[in-house]
Amino acid sequence: MKKLLFSLLCVVHLFCLAQTKVSSSEEEYTVLYLIPFFSELSEQITVSNIENDYDIYTYTSFQLVSFWEGAQIALQEFDNQNIKLNVIVRDVISDDTEKTRTILEDSILMKNVDLIIGPFYKNIFDIAAQYALRYKIPIVNPFALRNDYLKQNPYTYKAMPAQESKPVWLEKKLLSKYKDVKVILYFENEKSEELKMYKKYFTEKKTFSFVTIPFKSGIANLTATLDKNRHNIIIASSRSIPTIINNIRLLENQENLPPFTFIMPENWLVDIEGELENLNRLNMMFFSHYYVNSNDDKTLYFITKFLERFRTPPSVDRFSYQGYDITRFFIQCLIHNFDRSKFDYFPTALDFHFEQIGEGEGFENQNLQLLQLLDFEIVKIE
Repeated sequence: MKKLLFSLLCVVHLFCLAQTKVSSSEEEYTVLYLIPFFSELSEQITVSNIENDYDIYTYTSFQLVSFWEGAQIALQEFDNQNIKLNVIVRDVISDDTEKTRTILEDSILMKNVDLIIGPFYKNIFDIAAQYALRYKIPIVNPFALRNDYLKQNPYTYKAMPAQESKPVWLEKKLLSKYKDVKVILYFENEKSEELKMYKKYFTEKKTFSFVTIPFKSGIANLTATLDKNRHNIIIASSRSIPTIINNIRLLENQENLPPFTFIMPENWLVDIEGELENLNRLNMMFFSHYYVNSNDDKTLYFITKFLERFRTPPSVDRFSYQGYDITRFFIQCLIHNFDRSKFDYFPTALDFHFEQIGEGEGFENQNLQLLQLLDFEIVKIE
């Protein structure tokens, strides 16, 4: 563990010096990473208070180090392919707009940059996106859910799918599998934006009938709504833990119910972890941005390489997979002039299908994951 801490401290102190030449080929590509390492806070670290790896990552300085570690594994793959990369890493934190502008005002640097990954925070990314537009550089926002920065900037890429992708993905992956379905919107908050989104989508589509019922204690209103002659798709949302637990138990113990599929919020896996056995019996489904298949060869390769190099396993929560996937995908895009048909990409956690939100606008990832809890394992709905 102390070796890991030492390695991470080295990263925090030396990242700003990172400007790496990778391999040798006819053409060189320059990639600029703008990552908030909070190196100025590293002096606050008290080594004696750190007893395990989890304690390390509670410090702000280390929270995005693993994103860069995952990126390094991907960069090594390009090095092995003799692809010439000039990789530059800069520390850009959430409130230091002056430092951000100083970096991006360097015209010699910016005229040579081919791809920007980051920054990670709204106000800093807004600034960087304007410079990317000025110099016509593709820029990737790894984690933002909002998409206003895509407006009037065709060089921006939003890696996280929008909330509006949920009903579209649900229709593609699930609703289309049945000849006739009934959608039940089972929501605690009748004014929630997510409920409005689903109602708007199904009203405009007119392909599937739907009803809205309140998520309250007891399932009488739900069981009375189920259609015996059709497959029922229940889309639920609630934050009341006691009510969720009560209703899940009642539903699991109810016999002779019509066929249904239950779509729950992803956070229920954590919020009601003690009910995992009941959730498993109901074969619950949920949407997620990420899916890690530990049996996949590409994923196993990444895990092995990550362990060999950093002596700790990669983690979605620490953004290791995201750093790896985003780096691999976008450098491949860069090499192939953003023609997705010219290369294969196999995700370890984060899949991509970008669509331009409008003429002259940026690009948003549409590829949500619809996952299912089956036999105590999470599987992807293909």
